[in-house]
Formats: sequence, structure tokens, C-alpha cells
Amino acid sequence: AMDRTQKWSIMSSREALLDYGYPERPLDGDRTAVILGNAMAGDQHYKTALRIYFPEFTRELDGAPTFQALPDDVKAAIVDETMGRVREHFPSISEDTMPGELANIIAGRVAAVFNFHGPNFTADAACASAMAAFSAAISGLEEGDYDAVLTGGIDSNMSAPSYTKFCKIGALSATGTRPYDEGADGFVMGEGAAVFLLKRLEDAEEAGDKIYAVVRGVGGSSDGKGKGITAPNPIGQKFAIERAWAHAGEDPATVSLIEGHGTSTRVGDVVEVQSMVDAFANAGLPNSSIPIGSVKSNIGHLKGAAGAAGMLKAALALHHKQLPPSIGLETPNPKIGFGNIPFYVNTELRPWDDFKEVRRVGVSAFGFGGTNFHAVLEEHVPGRIQSKRRSSVAVPSGSPTPSATGAVAMADKAPLRGSLLLGASSTAELAIKLDAVLEDAKAGRTADRQPPAASDLGAAQRLAIDFGDATELAKKATNAAKGLRADNAAMWKALRAQGIFYRTGAAPKTAFLYTGQGSQYVNMLRELREVEPIVADTFREADEVMKPLLGQPLSEIIFVDPNDEAAIAEADKALRQTAITQPAVLATDLALTRLLAAYGTTPDMVMGHSLGEYGALVASGAFGFREALEAVSARGREMTKVSVDDNGLMAAVLAPIDDVRAIVSAVDGYVVIANINSSGQSVIGGSTPGVTAAIEAITKAGHQAIPLPVSHAFHTEVVAPASGPLKKEIARLGIESPKIPIVSNVTGELYPMGPNVAEEMIELLGRQIASPVQFVKGLETLYDAGARVFVEVGPKSALARFAEDVLGGKSDTLSLFTNHPKLGDVPAFNAALTGLYASGHGAAKSERRIEELSSNGAPARKAAPLATAPPKPVAAPSRPAPRAASSGGGSDRYAQLGRLFADFLDQGMAVYRGGTTVDSGEPVVVTGAAIGLPGGNRVFADENVDRMLHGQSFIDAIPVGLRRAMADKKITRLVKSEKGGARFETIDSPAEVIKLAGRGGDIALSSDFGIPEERVAAMDSTTRMAVAAGVEAMRDAGIPLVMHYKTTTKGTKLPDRWGLPVAMQDETGVIFGSAFPGADMMMGEARRYFESETQEKLLDELRSLRARLASNGGSPIGAEIDRRIDEIENDRQRDPYILDRRFVFKTLSMGHSQLAEYIGARGPNTQINSACASGTQAVALAEDW
Repeated sequence: AMDRTQKWSIMSSREALLDYGYPERPLDGDRTAVILGNAMAGDQHYKTALRIYFPEFTRELDGAPTFQALPDDVKAAIVDETMGRVREHFPSISEDTMPGELANIIAGRVAAVFNFHGPNFTADAACASAMAAFSAAISGLEEGDYDAVLTGGIDSNMSAPSYTKFCKIGALSATGTRPYDEGADGFVMGEGAAVFLLKRLEDAEEAGDKIYAVVRGVGGSSDGKGKGITAPNPIGQKFAIERAWAHAGEDPATVSLIEGHGTSTRVGDVVEVQSMVDAFANAGLPNSSIPIGSVKSNIGHLKGAAGAAGMLKAALALHHKQLPPSIGLETPNPKIGFGNIPFYVNTELRPWDDFKEVRRVGVSAFGFGGTNFHAVLEEHVPGRIQSKRRSSVAVPSGSPTPSATGAVAMADKAPLRGSLLLGASSTAELAIKLDAVLEDAKAGRTADRQPPAASDLGAAQRLAIDFGDATELAKKATNAAKGLRADNAAMWKALRAQGIFYRTGAAPKTAFLYTGQGSQYVNMLRELREVEPIVADTFREADEVMKPLLGQPLSEIIFVDPNDEAAIAEADKALRQTAITQPAVLATDLALTRLLAAYGTTPDMVMGHSLGEYGALVASGAFGFREALEAVSARGREMTKVSVDDNGLMAAVLAPIDDVRAIVSAVDGYVVIANINSSGQSVIGGSTPGVTAAIEAITKAGHQAIPLPVSHAFHTEVVAPASGPLKKEIARLGIESPKIPIVSNVTGELYPMGPNVAEEMIELLGRQIASPVQFVKGLETLYDAGARVFVEVGPKSALARFAEDVLGGKSDTLSLFTNHPKLGDVPAFNAALTGLYASGHGAAKSERRIEELSSNGAPARKAAPLATAPPKPVAAPSRPAPRAASSGGGSDRYAQLGRLFADFLDQGMAVYRGGTTVDSGEPVVVTGAAIGLPGGNRVFADENVDRMLHGQSFIDAIPVGLRRAMADKKITRLVKSEKGGARFETIDSPAEVIKLAGRGGDIALSSDFGIPEERVAAMDSTTRMAVAAGVEAMRDAGIPLVMHYKTTTKGTKLPDRWGLPVAMQDETGVIFGSAFPGADMMMGEARRYFESETQEKLLDELRSLRARLASNGGSPIGAEIDRRIDEIENDRQRDPYILDRRFVFKTLSMGHSQLAEYIGARGPNTQINSACASGTQAVALAEDW
């Protein structure tokens, strides 16, 4: 019963595993996936379908006039004989038939045979199916979903239907496949399988696996709207190629072979090559320099497995270092323009000797439906690639920050401590608001920690205060009130040191300044690391990169027991080593960058100081975080390795910069100003004699010069030998054009931006190591570019002080720092965040209100605000990101695990809700209610609440008829005697049943709520109450059901149905609590059934009795029996028992889904049953939701 595709998948997977060395070579089956590509399943399902459809053919045959004219026995013989031949020729149908034909089981068979427990599925992207499988397989490896995956493509579909359908679209050739040839007129179909075992490169290298090739990136795209669903579109194909190279992180100019899709069709070949020309247009490739080909010229078109065949050809070409030929080419297609483009068709096997960096190939596969894929492969050079994976990021809409920092904005993220922002249109209005805050603070009241309101962020005047408690807020609010009354710029400047900020006007541009070496200290960001997963994850990522380079995790060096003086001293010593200092500071810089981004604050431009330039490069998108860590590690290594007779000296100088220049120029020996930090602070460096002489001269001039404990004179010619090796390392790691402006330390001006700037950037970074840091000029460049808020991102506050010194005289600037050990991690960061709020920056608290019209055009009553936010992108980390390790054990481990799980839930909900997270501090309120009561004509009546409040009773006597019906049920009750014993008694008298009850009236769903009668008939009483109560509660909450309209083919609007406003549909859930849902309907149906069965048995008995009487000559009783039989039969004809097709709807718990469907609520809905506690449990569940 198995289709050939399933058999081939097992066979080819076995071959791949044997080539790997399995089972002798270990492979964790629990962590191995199977993801294969296939289109159209196989041929088996066509054959079984023919057998199953045979009755359809016989029916049509029966309708043929000629066949009808035949004798019946001849017709029967023809059908029987034909049926026999069909059964003989086509496969029989059994329980194995369906699984033997399903496409998804192509992968499932492999997982079952080899006992693999990773995910398995089959990807269908037509002729790009195998490449789609590759893309999915690689994503799973990158995400850490599994550690190995069998992937590729299988296709054995060679039946007449495939040939016929391909012929109808003009795709097949009668003369042969010859891609890119003038005579190309279609392809020849092929069949086959190619399966690969993929692992992460670092895992394969560590295990010593044989590696045929390295997949650097895969890109996918769709054609979008085009000429037709099967017509190729060069725009879509170009996107796929560009995205693959972007994913690879490599320069497209380094390609040296293309394995094309090459279908050998007149249109397809031309469109494909044109898309390649467009995609590689900026690569600067010479004409006729890149060979292309297609394996379809050798083996035909494997359809769903075509991409796997191309990947196999490319991998083997890389492994053997040979350029394989593409056969069948006689005359290159003149419409393609060979000779005037970078590509030519390679027609002979030859050594692959012409390449840049490494041998690298692009592979394309395109499918019907406009689905396109391109992959970038390169040869394996052991150790060449060191975890070269860029961190991904998504930034809120409108932010220019690129994707390298790993930062992600989080909806409604609350400040770490109090941060008050007041916005107003005038000083007077601001003062009134501040007075109210001051009054509350004096009374010990403060607002909950939450993001600022959008109206405050966008106000003309903004006052922000950082505080820890009500006492501190009262004190600072008092000082702020004095500032408002004084209206003195100098006073506001002084108040900044207290965390009080006053700013006016539109939000200005922001520049982030990245701290360099010298500001590091033991346990920097320790407190933030313990409370902020973003910070902990950043250091974890740094540990992954730096552990192989340092021999231990970087975080183990930075973070030690604050009460262990010996450990602190040892850590301080380690942090003075350049090879450790530089990655430690960079990780700190980027952790703070990511944390700021989580609050919606990203820079418009950036600059770093010395080492900090690498942090700025990451923030600008020019470097990935991991690449930057490797780069600064190499930078520190190369600087430390510099071995000269004199390593030189450095000294910090507190003196006017012009005086320093004059003294340095007059000193004998080599000495320069290495860091021009501000107008009154600089650093000199050079030879030991030169710097020593300069220190003496500066001291004699009445200024202060402080020698610095450094291993070398950095930013001087002393360390120039490190420049060459550093440039090679940066070139290896890869650098891109920045996405936002970044200032160079070497020039004090902006880096070049745009295509082909990598070499110039590398040259600047090479010079930076031995050139003075032009920080003052850089600050001026940032100011001229429009920056007015300067935020130091890194340990301590040196750069913020420099910015204040250089630009503080300008009234429109604000300098902030995000960390300082004297203040503490949280207070320092929160003060900076508060300053940014005052400047109009940051993510506002999300709000949304319903603004729809009711059906009559009148404005709908506004509902309570909903806690939601506009969708924001959410980044997915490349691996699951555990929090920082706890120093303790036992309960600390459980607490850490709990925090990790809670964080996982938060982030998972953020992804599910499109970036929105619910603030757990917000209370849940009841904003509408409905009350259905017994004792009246209608269960739901407008006067119900008034009747309850007035103390009316809804209990009444049960009519005698109902009491008799209860007695007829022979109810057994438990009776307690006067002596305390108990006995069971059967009730057989109406006098002994209950006599009082609250009995429900009419639930008028049709007349009162507009529910169609046919729908009401399918509802039991509990479902009717649920629907009515839900609609009533929404009405009480002021949430209208509005008319929705459908559009006719002529464009006109017709009323369709009533439902929730569109804005509420996805956010409305339903919970229905009931102890006996459907019970009345179930019992009613059972009663009708058993009554019918009883009648049937009675009829049988009466008929039997009448027959016996008739056989005995009749009797007067016979007439009575006939009358009774007629009576029962008439009753059954009037009301025959037929199982109601709506039985399931009537008896199941359907109130929640019926209401959700009626009002159009697309949130979650469910039913719960906790007996008499169902209502309270429903409320508890609703609060969780």
C-alpha cells in the first residue's frame, strides 16, 4: 500500500545516515527531525482513486443510450467483467491505503523506521518544495528545536495525469532539456530523491563529522501579483536571491558559481537570468565571470525534488572543488544577453580555482504559485567560521535603529522604580498638575509604576521626576514647584542631578555615546542582571562567544560575591587586562542599549569613545553583537601582543586643551594628545621619556597630570603594529554599511554610508587603534546633525560629563548617563529613562477605546478602556535564552527556574498578541451584568434588578400537575430520623414531593434578542439563557451589537448580521458556567425515544393478539384491539420519532460557542462545570484570561 515516494524516502534517508556513519556514529534520535519536500504526493493515490470511482463510471455508462439498448444480462456481464479487471489492475483499498498515499507520511515513515522523535513534516512549494524543506530545517536548527535533521526532496510522480497536465501548460519538451539554450522548448520530467543530514556547523565540527558544504543562508519570496499563477516573475526571484545573501551575511560579489533553476522553457530561463542580473547588479562582477548551470540538463526536472538535486550538485562541487558542466547547450539564448552580463553557461568539467575568500555557490529553486527560494553554500574550511550568527531584532515602527543589537521594544514595560511624567500646554497647567501630585505624595500616595501617557510625552511642556517612594517624590516635587515658579534655566540644570527634568517643545534627536575602556568596574550591572532578563540574556550571549576565547565565561569574571574582598580584588585585576576589559565593557554597553530599547528608546545617531566605537557600530547595524565581541577580543589581543622596546605611557590631563597642545608640541620625545575628550580634559600618550617630560611640564604650568595604569600607550604609534592583524580580523568577521549615522573617532566626522563602504570602514577602524580620539569634534558633529539629547550608554558617567563640558553652554542640550556604581544600577538607569521621558522619548502606555457607531448611526456608548497596544514586532532569539546563573543552589535554583518560566510566558503572550503584553498590575473590573430571574413571565426583564433590590420573592408553589409528575418518577430520598439514623424512602405521593421552587418563565430569544427561530429550536434552556445573558451584559456595559454589511458584486452594501464592533471581535472571550447543560434536552429526547419504543412494542403485542383472535374465529374484543391499534398508529403518524439532527447541539455545552458565533467574538471561549461554584470559577478563569 506504500507509494514509491515513501519507499524512496526510507531508502535515501538510510543512505544518508550510512554515509554519516550511523548507527556506529552517535545521533540522538530524540533530537533528530525529518523535514522533506514533495509536491503531488505520488502516483498511488491516482490508482486507488480510479478503483474507488468505478461506480461513477458505471453510472455514466448506464446513462448511455447505446448501453441502455443492450439486454440486461449483457449489461450486467460488461459491468461485472470490467469491475473484475479494475480490481485486478488497481490496488485494493484497506486501512493501509490512506497512510500509504499521504504526502506528510513521506517524512513520517522515516521518523517511524529510525525512531526519531524530532518534528517531522513534508513541505509543498511545488518545484521549490525541497528548498522550502531546507529553509524550515535550517530554521529549526538555528532555533535549537533539534540538533540534527534529515531534509531534502522526494518525487516519483511520473503518471499520465502529470504528463498531460504539464503538456497543457506547454512545459514539456519533445526534444530534450537544454537550459539557457536558444532552442530550449521545455523540460523532460525526471524522478528521484536526494536527502541530506544537516547539523549546526559548530556541532558538526566539535563532533569531527565529515562536512560536504556549509549552508550560509536561505532566502524565500513570493512573486505577488503577476501575469498568472504559473508565470515566473523576476521581481519575486530577485527578492529571494537578495534575501539569501543578506541572511548569509556575505558580499554577493564573492559568488563563484550559480546552480540555477534552469527549466529550459522559453520564458523561464530568460526571467531567471534577468532576476540574477538584477540581484547581483551592485556586486561589481565583470561580464562572463560567473559560471551557471542546471542539473536538469543531466537528469531532467525532478519537480518537488528539483531543489534537492541542485543542492546535491552544489555540495558535491564544493566538496570536490570542481565546476560541473551543464550539458545540452548549443547556442546560448540571445534573449538572455550572454556576454554582456556577469554570467555564462559552463559546459565542461574543470577545476574550481577562481574564487574570492572561499568557494561559494548560489542555488535557486522556483515553484508554481510564485514561490521562490535561493540558498548560499560555501566550502568547509575548518575553523574559518566562529559562531558567526547575527542577533536578530525588531524595532518599533518609526524607529531608525537597525537590527544588530538584539533589542526589542516591550509593550507597557513599567519603569524599574518611580518615574513621573506630567505634560501640559502651559506652565500654569503644569503647576496645577504638580500640586495635585505633591498633595498625594505628602499623604503617602504615589501612582503605580507604569509607562507615561502618550498625551504627556507629546505635550508642549513636560516635567519628569525620578523617585523611590512617596517621601522622595514629595521632596522632589517641592523642588520642581520652586523651579516652575522661578522659571530659571540654571535652576533646572541644577535639578537634573536630583532626577528632575523640565523640557519643552517637540522630542529632539537623540545620540547614544558608548563608553570605552577605563570605566569598567567589578559587578557592573549586577543588580540589573538579577532583575532584567534582557540584561542577563546579553551577558549569556557574550559568555557563549567569549568562553572559547577566554577559557571561562565572561560573566564569571565580571560578577563576584560583593562581600568577598579577595574575589573583588582578583576580578578588578582581571578587568584591567585589555583582552578581558574590552568585551566586558562592550557587553555592558549593549545590555544597556537593549534595555533602553525595551522602553522604546532608540538612538538617531551614535558615537563611541575608543573601544566604545564598537558598541556604536553594533547599535548602528554595521556589526552584529557576536561579531563585535570577537572583534574587540582580537583588538585587545593584538594590542597586548605588541612587543616593542618601549610600550610607552599615558596620562590624564586636567587643563585647557589649547594649553596641553602647546606643552606637548614643545616637549622633546614622542608624545601626542591621544584622547581629546573635552575642553578641559584630555589624555596624552607616547614614549616613556616623552610622556614623562610632558607630565613635568604640565605640572610646572600649574595643571594636573595623572599617570594611567595601562599596558601600552593606546591611540599612539606605539600600538600601530596591531592595526594590520585587526583589519584582517574585521574583514573576516564582516562589516556592513551603518543604518543610522555613526561618528568615527579618527576623523570626528560621520562614517561613510551606502554600498561598497566596507573597505573604507575597515581602514578607519584599523587607523583608530593608533590615532587620537577626536571626541570633542565628534560631539560637535552630532550637534550639527541635530542631536540635542546625549545619552551615555555604558558604565559610569565620563562621556556624559564630556558632553556637558563641550555642549553644556547650549541651552537646548541634555546630557544623561545610564549607570554609576555610586548611585546603583536601578536608580541611575531610571534617572536616565526619566530624562528621556521629559524629552518626549520612550514608549507610551497603550490605550484603545471603541469608537464605532451603533446601527442607527448614533455614537455608541464608550466601553471601559481595553488594556492593549498597537502591534509591535517581536524578536526571536537564535536559541532559548536562560537567565543568568544563580550563585546559590537549592531554593535559588527553583526561584531562577520560576523567573525563567514566568518570562517565557510573558514573551510567549507577547508573540501571540503581536507584541502586546498585559500589565498584571491592572485590576480586572466588572463593567456589565445581566440577571435572569425566575418567578416572572420572562427570565430576562428590565425590572429584574429593581425587583431584587426591593426584596421581592421569586419562589412560588409548584402546581399540582407538576408535583404528580415528580411523584411518578419514584424519586428516592434520604430521610434522617429523630434519633439521628438515616433511611432511604421512595416518594410515591404528590404530597411528599417539594412544593416550592423558583420556576423560570419565557426566554424570548427570537422576539427580544432577534435570534432566528430555527437557531433557537436547536438550543436547550441553558444555552438560551447563556446567549440572552451575554447580550444583556454587553448592553449593560454599553457595548452595542452593530450591523455588519456585505458587499455585492456591484459594490453595493447589504445588511448582513448583527455583531460586535470589529475592534472588539479578536479581544472578546466567552466563558459559560453550568452544572447541567443540555440535561433537559437529553431527558426529553430520551423520553420521546422510550415512548416510541414502548408504543412499538405495544403495537406488536396488539397485532399478535389480534392475529391469534382471528385464527380462533374472532371475538368482540377484536374490534377494541383494532381501535387501539389505529389510535396508536395515528399518534405515531402525527408525531413520529426521528432522532433530531440537532440532538448534539441541544445536549452539548454550547452556550459559550453559540454566543461567540452570534456576536462574532473571536477570542477564546469555553464551558466549565463546578456544580454550584460554576459561576465563581468562571469569574476566576475570566480574570486569568
